[in-house]
Amino acid sequence: MAAAAWRLGRLHDGLTATEESLDLAVALHDRTGQAQSTGMLGLLLATLGRYDEARAHLRRSIGLKHELGAYRAEAQSLTDLSSLHEHCGRYQEAAEAARHAIELNHRIGAWDMEALALTDLAVAHLAMDQDEQAGSCLDRVLELNAESAPAAEMSRVHALYAQVRHRLGENAAAMRHAQRALELDGSSRAPLRQATVRNILGRVYRGQGKYAAATDLHTAAHDIATGVGYRIEAARALAGLSATLRAGGDTEAADDYRGRAAAEFDQLGIPSGNGV
Repeated sequence: MAAAAWRLGRLHDGLTATEESLDLAVALHDRTGQAQSTGMLGLLLATLGRYDEARAHLRRSIGLKHELGAYRAEAQSLTDLSSLHEHCGRYQEAAEAARHAIELNHRIGAWDMEALALTDLAVAHLAMDQDEQAGSCLDRVLELNAESAPAAEMSRVHALYAQVRHRLGENAAAMRHAQRALELDGSSRAPLRQATVRNILGRVYRGQGKYAAATDLHTAAHDIATGVGYRIEAARALAGLSATLRAGGDTEAADDYRGRAAAEFDQLGIPSGNGV
C-alpha cells in the first residue's frame, strides 16, 4: 500500500501507513517487517524533504536488509539513498551509493534494479558535469530493460539523455530524446516522475532557446510537485522559471521567482543551485 501511495504521489497517506506498519513490526519483533518499513519510511520522508530523518531510516534499513540477506531490497534502499544524496548536493556520495547498488544488483542478476541504479548514477554524473559518463550509464540502461521498464522510468531516462545530448552539442538528438520522454510521460501515472521529467526537459528547452516551451514545462512541474508535496522539484521548478525568464529578458519576474526558489531551498536546507 505504501509503495503504491508513493508512486501515485499520496505521500502523507503512505507515511501514515508505513509508520503503523513499522510500529507493528517492532511490537512483533519482526526484523523483516522493520527492514521493509524503515526503507519505505526513508523514501517517503526524502520525497517530502525531511532529509535527516530519511537518511537515518535508509541507513538502518540497509543494515537490516544486509543482515537478513535481502540483497535486492538492500540495493533498492541504496538507490533511494543515492537519490537523497543527490537532492542534498552530495554528488560523490550519491555516486558511491548508486555504484554499490549496481554491483549488488549485478551480482544477484536483478537487471531491472540495476537499470534503476544506473539511472541514478547518471544523475550524479550530470550533477558533476561528467556528461559522457552519464551517457554511458544511460546506454547500459537501454541495453538492460528498454522493452520492459515502466513508462515513467523510461521517460526519465530519455529526459536525461536529452540533457546529455544537449550538453554535448548534439541538438537534434537532444530534441528526439525530449520528444520521446514527453510521449512516454503522457502514458505515465506517476506524478513524482512527471515533475522530475518536466524540470529536466525545461532545462533542455531553455538551453535550446525555446523559452515558451521551457516556461510551460517548469510551470507544469511546479503544479504537479506542489500538488503532491514533492518539495525539491517544486523548488527546482521555481529556479527553472527564474532562469528561463532571465534568459528571455524579463529580469523583474526572474528576480521574483529566484527569491521564491531560494526561500524553498533554504527551508529544505540544501544548496539553492541544486539540480537547476
